[in-house]
Amino acid sequence: MRRASSSSLHRRHWLALASAIALAATGCATAGRRRLTPEQTGALSTLGFARNDDGWEFDLAARVPFAIDASTLSPEVEATLARVARVLLGVGIDGLTVDGHSDNLGTEDYNQRLSERRAEVVAEALIARGMSRDKTIRRAFGAGRPIAPNTTEAGRRLNRRAVLLVPFA
Repeated sequence: MRRASSSSLHRRHWLALASAIALAATGCATAGRRRLTPEQTGALSTLGFARNDDGWEFDLAARVPFAIDASTLSPEVEATLARVARVLLGVGIDGLTVDGHSDNLGTEDYNQRLSERRAEVVAEALIARGMSRDKTIRRAFGAGRPIAPNTTEAGRRLNRRAVLLVPFA
């Protein structure tokens, strides 16, 4: 008799432990994600953000890419960023992640610094238009995450970019 109840008790402990681990894993998967309202997701869609595995992404290169060896914003990009900030702030989104990228021309170190400058200039333009400095994250990837082959000028142009990312819930 004792053996059966001991085995049953042991089984219940393992089931409780497995349930706790599963619950914790689910909590970790959603920790830090904010719930976006239908109004917010509608605004992101209207602006041209596309949903991916990480959230809502807006690739500036698809509209106006950076010039070779440049980290300055053209008037077209300035206008686009002003519109993005205005719409996002209007629906209560006051921060996002800005990812800077480069093509593969130049050294790895140079491309890393260039992508940092690109992320910084875009982030500062958004902050100047009201986005929260504390909630605007900058990341730089150098040439490490190309979206097109760097073997052609057209591919390199697409890789010279900054990407805006609004994490989703």
